[in-house]
Amino acid sequence: MPDICAIIAEYNPMHAGHRYQISQAREKSGAKYIAAIMSGDFVQRGEPAIFSKFARAAEAIKGGVDIVIELPPQYSLASAERFAFGGVRIADAIGAKFLSFGSESADLQKLLSFAENKEEEKLRENIKKGLPYAAAKAISEGEELPPNDILGVEYIRAIKKNGSAIKPLPIRRIGAGHDAAGGSALSIRESIKKGETVSLSENFSGMKPVFPEDMEMLLLYRLRTMSVSELANFAEVGEGLEYKIKEAADRAVSYTELLSLIKSKRYPMARIKRILMNALLSITKELREETDAAMPFARVLAVNKEKRELLSHIAGRTRLITNLKNCEDPAVSKMAEASNIYACAAKLPSFLDYTKQILI
Repeated sequence: MPDICAIIAEYNPMHAGHRYQISQAREKSGAKYIAAIMSGDFVQRGEPAIFSKFARAAEAIKGGVDIVIELPPQYSLASAERFAFGGVRIADAIGAKFLSFGSESADLQKLLSFAENKEEEKLRENIKKGLPYAAAKAISEGEELPPNDILGVEYIRAIKKNGSAIKPLPIRRIGAGHDAAGGSALSIRESIKKGETVSLSENFSGMKPVFPEDMEMLLLYRLRTMSVSELANFAEVGEGLEYKIKEAADRAVSYTELLSLIKSKRYPMARIKRILMNALLSITKELREETDAAMPFARVLAVNKEKRELLSHIAGRTRLITNLKNCEDPAVSKMAEASNIYACAAKLPSFLDYTKQILI
């Protein structure tokens, strides 16, 4: 089988730094194919993606990727550790030889050294002090790593946890760091939200950008009609946080107020946002466990029609899914359910997972 270099990404939205990484990954790995494992309609920040997964996948193909595979929300709406685990699991399943990722240092030996560090006791202590997980993890390891280096370390750990032979391939980042203002995906999203003129690809032409506030009525309805015991079952909820969420949902009249009422020094805001999106999508702890226990699958969002032979290569290794119609596996069908909820805010029709063409 020809070599595949995987990239775990969100492309929310794609920008010049992403295209640079894709070209560098192809050059440095020498791989014939670049496979992006991309968050679907909900991203790791605990928010809806600004544009639909199909539009972002088409843009990724335009940007140099050969195939885009969806990272299910059971992994995308999770901590950096779980996000990395899910992405690497799929990369390994499709037979990727390399995993490329952006890095401030691009120092593989340094990243490998951090990945071997198991200062878990210090980590727990720092979390108890109220530090966000990523910062607590970096400090417990003796040095504050930039966000993308933290993700790189998690990718390396996930490779080991999965028992994979994938070779990590860090690419030095150009421009701003992960979601830092100035030339980043975050700055693009903020400019769009402010109504500023932003040059966007034709793949996003006529599309309504989606922001967390667009989900507020759906979210408040969902939370208000749940019991506390139901809330306790959702991913990342623990230590009585379900009571605070329920009380906040009954009082809040907006997404911003909801976050303000739940806000706590103990829980990073990103985690609270993820919990809310997990509740909206009914992603329970049990569903996460079922997804982990199930055979890995590759749900294809888009493929370069000139590289369509890659589909048969992947199908020979793992479950290849190109359409979710009649799919009864809850771990897989959750992607379509999430997209149908997203479609309400994006003003798109439902069931695009059943009808969208994947050849670009």
